[in-house]
Order: sequence, then C-alpha cells, then structure tokens
Amino acid sequence: MHPLSLLVVGPNPALQRVLSLPTQLELGSVNRAASLSEYVGGKGQGAALALARWAPGETTLASFLGGDTGRAVEALLSASDLELLTQPTAAPTRICTTLLSPGVAGGTEVIDPSGTVSEMELDALLGQIEERLHTFDALAFCGTCPSGAQDIYSRLVSMLAASASGDKCTVLLDGIKQVDEVLNSGRVDVLKINVLEATTLTGTSSAAAAAAVLFAENGALRRRRALLALTDGPKPALLFTSATQGWRLHVPSVEVVNAIGAGDVCTAVFLYHLAKARAQQSGDGGDGGDGDGGGDGGGDGADAPWRDAASRGGAPVQGPRAAERRRVARAERRHAPNQVGRRERARARGVKPEVRTAARRGMYRAGRAVALPPRPPAARLRALAPEASAAARADARARAVGALPPAARPAHAARRRPIWRGVHGVGGQDRGGLWERGDARADAHDGLGAQAHAADQRPRTRAVRALAPAAAAILRAGAPAVG
Repeated sequence: MHPLSLLVVGPNPALQRVLSLPTQLELGSVNRAASLSEYVGGKGQGAALALARWAPGETTLASFLGGDTGRAVEALLSASDLELLTQPTAAPTRICTTLLSPGVAGGTEVIDPSGTVSEMELDALLGQIEERLHTFDALAFCGTCPSGAQDIYSRLVSMLAASASGDKCTVLLDGIKQVDEVLNSGRVDVLKINVLEATTLTGTSSAAAAAAVLFAENGALRRRRALLALTDGPKPALLFTSATQGWRLHVPSVEVVNAIGAGDVCTAVFLYHLAKARAQQSGDGGDGGDGDGGGDGGGDGADAPWRDAASRGGAPVQGPRAAERRRVARAERRHAPNQVGRRERARARGVKPEVRTAARRGMYRAGRAVALPPRPPAARLRALAPEASAAARADARARAVGALPPAARPAHAARRRPIWRGVHGVGGQDRGGLWERGDARADAHDGLGAQAHAADQRPRTRAVRALAPAAAAILRAGAPAVG
C-alpha cells in the first residue's frame, strides 16, 4: 500500500503560551508565574503535529500566519515533519495563554481575538489547496475560522464535489462554529467533537439523542458510512455508526496536567487509521461494508478498540458486525450442498455423535457402545462385505444347530433360523448396511435383512447384535482401506 496523503486545514492557528503558577490563581491580584513554555496552538496545528509524530511524511498543513507570532509559529512547524501550505496575512497570529495552578484540573485558558483575513489572502490559500486537492486521501477541517474566512470549509467541499476523485476523499470535521454550510452539504464522513459540543449543536440533552438528529434522513451525517466520534474528557468515548449502533471506548485513567490538545491527538490518530483502512478496502476492490466505518480495518471493528456497546436509553446498542455474521451464516446453511450429511456438519461444528451412532454401526460390546473412529468410506465397507457375510452365516449356522450355549443365542433363534445377506453398502440406501429381513414393510423400507422376524424385536437391533462381533474382529485385524 502506498503512503497516505492527508491534508489538515487549520485556518486559525495560535502561539500557545503556558504559565505555571506556584500558588493557586487569585483573581484581582498579582499572580507571578514560576515557568513559561511556548509551542504551536490551534486545533488543526495540534492534529497535524500529532500526525507528523504518528505517521511522518504523510501530512500537509494549510493555515494562515501573520506578524511576529506567525513567524514564530512557522519556525516551530518547520522543525516538524510536516509539509506546509502557508498564506501570509497582514493581521498577526493570535496568542492563547494557559494558566496552570495547583488545585485546578486542566488549567485556565485565555484566548486572544483572531485577526481578519482578506479576500485575496483567502483565495490565495484556496488556490494552493486546489492544485493538490486530487492527491489527498483525507481532509480534516479543524477548529474555528478567522474573520473573513468563515466559508473556507464550505468552499473546499464544493471543490471536492467538482473534483473527479473527490468522492473518494474522507472528510473529517472537528468543530461546531461556522460549519452550518458544511453540515448541510451532507459531505461530512466523520464528525469528531465532544459530547458537550454535540448536544449544543443539536439542541439535545444526551449523546444518543444527538446521534439520532445527526443520522436522520436529512441530517448532517446522511452520507454512506458516516461516523460520529464523541470524546467526553475522562469518561468513555463514543463512536456511532448510525442512530442506534455504536461502541464505547474506555480511556485509561491518567493524572491530567494540561488537557489542551488531547482531543487534537485523538482526531489525528483516528483519522489516520480510518483513512488507511478505507484505502486498503478500496485497493482490495471492496467498499468496506455498510455503516461500520473503520470497524474491521480499525477492525471486528473488530480488531478495533470499540468493544462495549454505547448505551441508548439504558439499553446496550448492538454493533453491526454481529448481525452481518448471522446473516452470512444463515446463507451458508441455506445453500449448503445436499451431499453434506447431518453427521458431517455436526462434526464440523465440534459435535461428537459417536454414542448415538454406535448402535447404527453395530459396534456394541457387552451392552455398551464403543466409541470408534468415524464410519469408513463406502468402498471400504463394500470390500469388507464378503468377509462379514461369511462370518455372519457361520455364526448363524452355529446358533441354529445349538453349537453355541443357549444363553448366547438370540431369543428368536429358537423359533426361526435366520438367513443373513450381509453388508450391502452405506449411505441413504440402506441407512447403515447391517439389517435383518423382517416383514414386507420393513424389507421394502430398508432393502436388506433375513427372512425371520419377531414382533417384539426390531430387525435392525437383532442384525446389529449378530454382526457386531464379526465386524469388530475384521476392523481389529486392520483390513486395508479401499477408495
């Protein structure tokens, strides 16, 4: 498989400053920081940097940068393994400040207002992206848009629709502001936000209710194989493939120092493996199935980490793969070849019917069924037929003339001398091959047997008991298999 080509559009970057305070933050007073660190901020920039660490050399970042802060951000991005599509702007890049203080989990965030992007600057960046749009396997629209560039996502969606290969590109949206046109277009493959954003976007009170709105017939996620990925801080994350199907991912417990950028890393890794799985399915000639997203590629969904069913109204939601497996199994059973016998199918499922079938094979010793290997092929039984018949006739003559002790003779031997026909094969014609001729109805039904019959004894049982010693002796002697 060729390397992926991923484009992250982060139109609103920032220079992230983190101030660590030795004491708890006090409003209305002077707070002196003990340390300061600076790095690249912004949703798209965080996702792109995570992709550069996760899959080096496969990600391109498109963004606006301006002023001294923009040059500082560009210098930090150039040190990573990213390809940059940067449009300089007259407005400086914003600064986001995080205040970390003891006793406050996650810190406090202060965000500068964004500068305005001119129409010329917007067109210039869109022109750079359009030249290479056909080469990307996936697009990620991450974060808010600065003033003047509010329609950058919707214009990129229109470019995808006009591109010959645009339908194959996976589109992920991470954001809920200024994205109405993108959602209404129905072109979003993955909506990756948190639970609070999902309920705010849909005006609902739960993740399941938000999924029902988004997956509606005219909802934002009406596209085939669309996914709704929801994070919820330290709580389990949710992945919905429809309004009623989803999985829950339990995240490990960690000590949180700074939660800024955690969702961006989740976006990056999820998008990479989803795009990789879908690219592999396209290369194999498959379409990836209906509604399970990266399930098997990310795996059986399974191989995927989404194990628990996401709850909707307190009841677990079943994943789509179980129903598909049951459907395939029913089709296989319905179209199974007729020549495959019931016992063969039972053996294939691991069932052991030796005790039940021992009587039919005539393998009784001292009243107990002997578990022997499965019945030999028909050709072998036919080869054993002459020897078994001869042994059976000799045994019958001995019983008829009284050469054997009376206790060893069958109850019917004193009334009528049996005449044995022997082994006539196996399969559906004689249902086991060892029968005694009974009345006309039994003879017509089974096609074998001897002339004697008794109302209180089943002909099959008498023949089985009479031929069992001879057949067992031949098998113990190791008669060669034929056919």
